[in-house]
Amino acid sequence: MTHNVWEAAFLAGGPGRVVDAAVAGMHEDGLLAVGGPGVVTVRGAAARDAVEAAVVDAVLRTPGGALAAVRIEAMRSPAVQGVGDRLAARGLLRPRGWGGAGAGGRARR
Repeated sequence: MTHNVWEAAFLAGGPGRVVDAAVAGMHEDGLLAVGGPGVVTVRGAAARDAVEAAVVDAVLRTPGGALAAVRIEAMRSPAVQGVGDRLAARGLLRPRGWGGAGAGGRARR
């Protein structure tokens, strides 16, 4: 398996950072248009991988293309969640649902 920008983004900020990186890259490459205030439209649906396909799908499924809603929808996609799952399987993240301190949960006393 190759390690890629999506893994680095996930390690830097979780699924939201993965989506942010995908939106920024796709905008730069002309695949998405981002207008004000925070509206995203698809200019070219030629996603290059599963994460980009999840972003395109989220845009197409979000009425009005509101970036905040697109971001939430794409963050929950199997493609984006799979990035974190693969990192967890390699021991680089705690698995989802782990309730220890530092994972958003409180340590049990």
